[in-house]
Amino acid sequence: MIKVLHVMKWMGHGGAEAWLMNVMRTIDRSRFSLDFLVETDFPGVYDNEIKALGGKIIYCKGLPNLFAFSWNFAKLLKEHGPYNVVHSHLHHFSGFILALAALKKVPIRIAHSHIDGRLQRTQNSKRKLYEGFTQLLIHQFATCGISCSQDAAYDLFGTSWRSNKKWQVLHCGIDLSTFAQPKDSGEMRKSFGIAPIQKIIGHVGRFTPQKNHALIAEIAKSLIPANPHFTFLLIGSGDLLLSFKSFVNKSGLQNNFIFFDNRTDIPDLMLNVMDIFLFPSLFEGLGLAFIEAQAAGLPCVVSTTIPAEADVCTNLIERVNPLAPIESWVRALQRASKKQRDPKTPSTTIQSSSFTIEQSTQSLAALYSQKKDLICH
Repeated sequence: MIKVLHVMKWMGHGGAEAWLMNVMRTIDRSRFSLDFLVETDFPGVYDNEIKALGGKIIYCKGLPNLFAFSWNFAKLLKEHGPYNVVHSHLHHFSGFILALAALKKVPIRIAHSHIDGRLQRTQNSKRKLYEGFTQLLIHQFATCGISCSQDAAYDLFGTSWRSNKKWQVLHCGIDLSTFAQPKDSGEMRKSFGIAPIQKIIGHVGRFTPQKNHALIAEIAKSLIPANPHFTFLLIGSGDLLLSFKSFVNKSGLQNNFIFFDNRTDIPDLMLNVMDIFLFPSLFEGLGLAFIEAQAAGLPCVVSTTIPAEADVCTNLIERVNPLAPIESWVRALQRASKKQRDPKTPSTTIQSSSFTIEQSTQSLAALYSQKKDLICH
């Protein structure tokens, strides 16, 4: 049995968390044992399922006191281990995690980059010092580094990452079986009070600056007066949700917005409710919701900052620069609304790509199974 410890902020709603749960559901659990250490004692939405699937959810408190956290981490590693693999998903902070794992002689230590944050870099000297130091730790103590895209690899492993076989891209995959059974679209839309004439522009993402909901608001202000049949369906929670709703109400657009909190039926909503997918993020590591939208056959209007390798079904996609005039986004959505959906061909295309959960789980299993001397380069 190969014991793997995933280190996360928490197991709540999010692309990386959803992907890891699909990995856990798919991987051979007679060969691999997956536990999750989180840097909080706040319960996550997946905690109970992790336990039901035979894993542990381990709460490690102490931050922002690094010494307290390190003490607790080392104690928990000994208590629940020994582990063959420590797989850290905490971006730059992974440097500290993997250094601690090396001290405890964990043989396989993986740093995982899920984001490309280069566009949000600040010139804050303390932050630059922190990132520089933690990158040194990652280069020193990671036996392997993986990223969800080439852009995410550049961000965490540096501009020369391609020249070192220790760093590699491993695309996060989706479970295509959840897109295989379309429901009665008319009935499902009716259950949400959506009229047949309405064109539903869907978006999935936390209400954070990264997801660029401010641009969605400006698009709506420009689009809806001349196109009142367009309605925005926004799925997610976050710190900016209340202020966004306030803006919508003050603009008189409340009848053209539907808000859903975090959902577990996003594939169903994409297949049966949405007509278009809008993804104007300022930056992404990959954008797993964008891959799911393509699997559902949705015409997609997305930001040019999304990694290009996420374009699997290119006939569905139109890219717009997030700094382009609002009218560019409006025209793109109007063009997308005239496209005919094909819910079957996209899934077939993705099935033969690297974006299936089976493919990414197989790649992870191979990585976990290697001996340390085969991983280090």
